[in-house]
Amino acid sequence: MTESNYGNYTKYVVTETQPAKLPPYPKDLGTPTAYLDGEVIKGAWNIITAWAWPCREPWVAIPEPHFHDHPEVLGFFGSNPQDPFDLCGTVEFWMEDTKLTLTKSCIVFVPAKMKHSPLKVLNAERPIFHFSSVTESEWIRKQ
Repeated sequence: MTESNYGNYTKYVVTETQPAKLPPYPKDLGTPTAYLDGEVIKGAWNIITAWAWPCREPWVAIPEPHFHDHPEVLGFFGSNPQDPFDLCGTVEFWMEDTKLTLTKSCIVFVPAKMKHSPLKVLNAERPIFHFSSVTESEWIRKQ
């Protein structure tokens, strides 16, 4: 799971994902990276990280609208070193019945119990880094 050079802190450094706990990403379009929850480290809340790879056709990362009992924070960051605010593509994200079209690097706050998703990558000229954090010990979707 981690490298041994972290000494007594090895158990606090997560370098793997938990594929069984994540929605499947279309092959070659996205890659889940590090994953954290209360099972990985006791007392931790849930964090999911992933890369969306360059694409010209839309694909769905999270298809169904859902909610959580706790707030969620989502991040979307482009990889253009000349303009870190450039998302390098377009992401569609729904909050309640409103479609958000994201084209700038951003953080999105989703209040507890607010219905949200689907989450779609409409296009990506460069890799887009995404994270999700819910202050629950595991990522539970309720519909």
